[in-house]
Amino acid sequence: MMIPWNISVHAETDRMVRAFLDRGGEDLAAFVEQAVRRELFLRTLKDIHAANEDISADEAARLAEEAVKQTRARSA
Repeated sequence: MMIPWNISVHAETDRMVRAFLDRGGEDLAAFVEQAVRRELFLRTLKDIHAANEDISADEAARLAEEAVKQTRARSA
């Protein structure tokens, strides 16, 4: 389901985005949705990194290996 948004951007941003989209034929809504999803993903990664900055690389690898083992055991 698509939800309509009404947003305002600076005129220069509008010109840059429209010029970019004119070259590739992409739709403005699809471009905005992709950009929002990417930004949310990057901010989530940043939050995860900040929350785990005290964990060493070795400990992170050990935790990841354990999670993979548990997931494989549940799906077997």
